[in-house]
Amino acid sequence: MVDVGCNPNYRTFNVLVKGLQRENQLLTEKVVGLVAQHEARCSSSSDKRCNFFEILCDLLARMSENECEPTIDTYGILVRGLCSDGKYDEADKLVEHMKEKGLCPNEEFYLPLFFAHCKNLKLDSALEIFGLMADRGFEVHLSAYTALICALCRANRMEEAITLFKNMLKNQWNADEIVWTILIDGLLKEGQSDPCMQLLHVIESQNCILSLETYADLARELSDVDKTIVISHIANRAIDLKDVH
Repeated sequence: MVDVGCNPNYRTFNVLVKGLQRENQLLTEKVVGLVAQHEARCSSSSDKRCNFFEILCDLLARMSENECEPTIDTYGILVRGLCSDGKYDEADKLVEHMKEKGLCPNEEFYLPLFFAHCKNLKLDSALEIFGLMADRGFEVHLSAYTALICALCRANRMEEAITLFKNMLKNQWNADEIVWTILIDGLLKEGQSDPCMQLLHVIESQNCILSLETYADLARELSDVDKTIVISHIANRAIDLKDVH
């Protein structure tokens, strides 16, 4: 492009960055030099993904040098790629770098990093992002609550999980949907029967009404997870509901 007098703009670099992220491989010095007008000095280290991250940073710097500053979309592509590659620390650093450039992360930008931190049990970082999204008026979906509550339970931070769960119940979501999403599809799929029962008690203490079908499904899933668990409480609740109806 440069040889024929065609200067790259921010869209060009966005496509290059996205391609690098998708391929997830180290480009040769020759290709990087032709594409980014930059001579990459890549070590012979076996950890090629580390060099891959350095090349992406070089591309960002080269964009600025060519007066086409990276956009929020550019950083978003990089952050998603780093998170999918398990490089959470580098993703955090990139967020800070972006903020220094005066760019404000949006909801689509925060979510991949949030879910990655939940998966990796970097809960302080996940809680910070969760708070930022709420403070900025982003819609916090049930999937975000599920990821964070399940992660808190895995880390034995039940008090925080219960507090968050209680706050979530104030959002007027359907109680059956909450049980299906967080307790059955979330906690029980991870084999966490004890936290599941604790949160079930929280739901009932808040006078949330569950359907007979939900209790039946919950009892079945609990017995599959833990054959020794006593499910008489759930069975009695189901019987009570059946008598009412």
